[in-house]
Amino acid sequence: LPKGTAPIAHLDFTTARTEFYAHPSALPEVETSSIKQDLRRRDFTINTLAICLDPERYGQLLDPFGGEQDLQRGLVRVLHNLSFVEDPTRMLRAARFEQRLNFQIEPRSEQLIADALDMIQRVSGERLRHELDLIFLEAEPEKALARLDQLGVLPAIFPTMHFGEWHAAKFRLARESDAPKPMAYWGLLAYAFAPSQGREFGMRLKFANDAAEPLSQLLALRQETLSPLA
Repeated sequence: LPKGTAPIAHLDFTTARTEFYAHPSALPEVETSSIKQDLRRRDFTINTLAICLDPERYGQLLDPFGGEQDLQRGLVRVLHNLSFVEDPTRMLRAARFEQRLNFQIEPRSEQLIADALDMIQRVSGERLRHELDLIFLEAEPEKALARLDQLGVLPAIFPTMHFGEWHAAKFRLARESDAPKPMAYWGLLAYAFAPSQGREFGMRLKFANDAAEPLSQLLALRQETLSPLA
């Protein structure tokens, strides 16, 4: 690498692919295709930029879906009207990228989220938990979670899950402590649940026993002390 260049964590090599969804919210079936069809698989236009490595066109920008313009405007835009229907987890990624980059979800894309909220119930708990774990790894996860609550995504995942100012303040305090961050965040997110709701929540998101048990203990303790959200 040139002097002063940051090291690259890894490089992925793959052929251009396209994908098909057997039904809404299903994992895609993938087959070999063109670069344009490969870019069409992306979640948002800002993910659809590519650079030619062919010597005859080396360095040429491929931008078939207007991703460069959306980058300049600071917009998170899906590629088509069924994007959130095909893969509802894109809702969580839209909020994560929006808040990380200080962008804005494009108005039509925001409406498409509202139209597809019911589709979240078809997504497995493992996939939803993975997306929330990725949000917990953000520098300020409370921003994306507050946005997801505003969009109606959190209660679509689990009816009593919400994220307000109390949660945001506690998330900031958790980052200043030595508590294991993901587990602390999960506990705070579920803190207002009754123990029975906590068990349902763990089942919905398919928590392993080593994560479900501490959460159950936390909610049982809160129930005994009747500690309010303060």
